[in-house]
Amino acid sequence: MDRSAGLLSLLVLAGCAGAPPVGVKDRVYRNARLGIELPLPSGAEASVQGRRKARDRGLPVLVTITAPPSEPGGPDGYMISVSAQSFGSGAGAGDSSELARTTAAGMKESIPGLKLLPAASEACLGGRELSSVRFSYEQSGRELDGSLFLAVVDGRALSFVVNADGDAGRMRAVRALSAGRLGPGGCRDAWPKARAALAAGDDAVALPLLEAAAAEGFAEAQYNLGRLHDDGRGTAKDTATAVRWYETAAEQGYAPAQAVLGAVYSNGTSAPQDYALAARWLRKAAEQRDPFAALALGMAYDLGRGVPVDGAEALLWVTRSAELHYVPAEAALGMRYLEGRHGAAPDYDKARSWLQKAAGGGDREAMLGMALLHGQGRGVKPDYTESYVWLLRAQAAGDPRAKERLERLDMILRPSEKAEARRRAALR
Repeated sequence: MDRSAGLLSLLVLAGCAGAPPVGVKDRVYRNARLGIELPLPSGAEASVQGRRKARDRGLPVLVTITAPPSEPGGPDGYMISVSAQSFGSGAGAGDSSELARTTAAGMKESIPGLKLLPAASEACLGGRELSSVRFSYEQSGRELDGSLFLAVVDGRALSFVVNADGDAGRMRAVRALSAGRLGPGGCRDAWPKARAALAAGDDAVALPLLEAAAAEGFAEAQYNLGRLHDDGRGTAKDTATAVRWYETAAEQGYAPAQAVLGAVYSNGTSAPQDYALAARWLRKAAEQRDPFAALALGMAYDLGRGVPVDGAEALLWVTRSAELHYVPAEAALGMRYLEGRHGAAPDYDKARSWLQKAAGGGDREAMLGMALLHGQGRGVKPDYTESYVWLLRAQAAGDPRAKERLERLDMILRPSEKAEARRRAALR
């Protein structure tokens, strides 16, 4: 493969004394002694080196599998090089995480400009637990993204070094490894490892871990697996699969999945629109104190979507959401009291209290509400300067409605008052 084209280079290093039987049959590369089976993707080619001492960046190569991009000219082609390497009983022997760090440090020395990136410390690919290090470097003007995956097996280093022309190639390579068998051992504690991968933003590594944890019945893993499929992170976007995993987690009582399902059926984007089903899931989540679900259920009562129009119920659920410090709910509740609608009688003290909390959390609607409250003197003495302050904050937060309202006050306020407003706005 032409490296300057920015295609993926994936090195699989496996140490052994003597060359194990290796070969390609039925479009699967097999190394019987190491227990490795790597299916060849469509269009891929394999070059078996056998006992030759071919080397790549100092690593002895046994076989190279080259896969073209999924589309002509695409950025997700890759190359897998299977290598054999033994190590002695020195520092790091038997410790895959230490050996992975040592190997990555060696790569950094041999590859100019290579940067080590935050990544999950553990992975599980093809039924094998591996230590993980992620990196990137520039080659021929292109930024390459990759990972080192490594396991220690009987004094041997079984490693996978992925170099991809962008995350799409890396993602495709990791999925190819997951589809294979990389030796015996299995994967333990898949869910904690999946959480670490998610926290590191390593979705490609998180995906197979989440699949393993979801199969074990972890509701949070099922929900997060749905999120990856919904967003197209670590895998192709698949909303139908996402909804199935949301439902699996929701049936176990996992509130975030119930809340998302409520939104899915309410919006009708990833599943047929069904307001009654949406309200059912939103209620289940809201009863578990999910703030998003509580606000959404309140709005359903406002509009009569899946439930009867009921201002009292709407106010109840929006209040519960606001009391959970959910900023959009604080803003919505403040506006209800300010305008005396959706089940709330006008109460300017409550309006000011809730709007101020939401505005402090960056809610633009609340900032406009505070401007209205001060400009019209609702519960306070009319103060155009203070109204101007809140409009300036809303404009700074990106609300396009603030501009016209500021222009109106520009014709009323004196230059000194506007200067004072700008001073106050800068302090908040």
